[in-house]
Amino acid sequence: MFSLKRILKKWEDQGREINIGLIGAGRMGTGLAVVLSKIPAMNLRFVVDLMIDRAADALIASGVSKQHIVNVDEGAGSIDLNEKKYISTDYRNACEFKGIDMIVDATGDPEAGAEISLETFKCGKDLVMLNIEADATIGPWLKKLAADYGVLYTVTSGDEPGAIMEIYNFIDLLGFEVIAAGKGKNNVLDRTATPDSVAEFAKKQVINPRLICSFIDGSKSMVEMTVLSNATGLVPDIRGMHAPRVDVKDLSTVFRLKENGGILKREGVVDFVIGNVAPGVFMVVRHEEEIVTEDLKYLKLGEGPVFTIYRPYHLANIETPTSIAYAAIYREPILVAKGKPYSESITAAKRDIRAGEMLDGIGGYTVYGSIDEYDICRRENLLPLGLAFEARARKNIKRDEFITYDMVDLKETLLLDFRRKQDKLYSKI
Repeated sequence: MFSLKRILKKWEDQGREINIGLIGAGRMGTGLAVVLSKIPAMNLRFVVDLMIDRAADALIASGVSKQHIVNVDEGAGSIDLNEKKYISTDYRNACEFKGIDMIVDATGDPEAGAEISLETFKCGKDLVMLNIEADATIGPWLKKLAADYGVLYTVTSGDEPGAIMEIYNFIDLLGFEVIAAGKGKNNVLDRTATPDSVAEFAKKQVINPRLICSFIDGSKSMVEMTVLSNATGLVPDIRGMHAPRVDVKDLSTVFRLKENGGILKREGVVDFVIGNVAPGVFMVVRHEEEIVTEDLKYLKLGEGPVFTIYRPYHLANIETPTSIAYAAIYREPILVAKGKPYSESITAAKRDIRAGEMLDGIGGYTVYGSIDEYDICRRENLLPLGLAFEARARKNIKRDEFITYDMVDLKETLLLDFRRKQDKLYSKI
């Protein structure tokens, strides 16, 4: 029987291991550090965070004693890979560290994602991207760049796109047609949410208010479905997706063509729903063979001809080791863009914005995300959400207005450079 753990245990018995560098030691990164400590042949060697105490705390939470942690910023001294673990505030130290095979980016910052990716690839290391904000912005370019450097790039399992992708690969193998794929949203949808308005809830959850804000204002769902779209070719049916309020039992009724009593103009779409689907993910599918339809009815999946395949959970960072294992053992990504982007996460004003005002990006006070097909977004010159941080408004922008490139001045960054290269590459296709 197929077992990643058994393979990894054999590696461990043979003295082989996957040496990992983790960049970003917030709640997601710290949880991952703890999980990694329980898995054979996975050795977290290096943790980086802008707050050095958080990097140390992540290792301590995973069972490492303080005397075995070396702060590289203060001078590493002699390096003993069998005894020491390393921390730093500079991601380059982890990328350049010779005792590391693979980097995990858990920062959630698109610009950081661009910089970490380039350094990781230049140092000949594989990259597991827990930072889907970066992949939604420059994922196709990162796939190409990794190939150019001869390393592997993959988006993580566990986050909704990775969880859905596992179902998609299963369904695709069995010859099903995908009508819709998506996720449940387990909080209210409030486009006007800010870090201040969600601060109390964020404090109770021990999560960064900006992250909670990106959940509640819908931006995170747009980013997640952009990543899934670019990996599968499924696209949003309408700008912003439908986001119906629906329970699991009604998914296959709602996600049908309008002429069949559903909400869709076309099949093969990404979407998200509000209701008891969360924290799960789903696919609504159909098979062209009547005998398969009859078998599914017999197996109690519904009356057909459309059926729901539902996974009632996603485990976020806790599942990331699966991505690490696939990359190390099979040299295969869990999820990566197919090539040319299919969808784009775009930027809308959360409130009226004055000329000269600075935008603050995903999960902030000024903008929220939406989604549409990539070609439409390019034609309308719409600003990718990942580029909205520290963009300065050239003119007054009204609340809920979609922001275009010519409405803002962008800060020259590596992220912007990569995005320009990505657009130039795929404008030829």
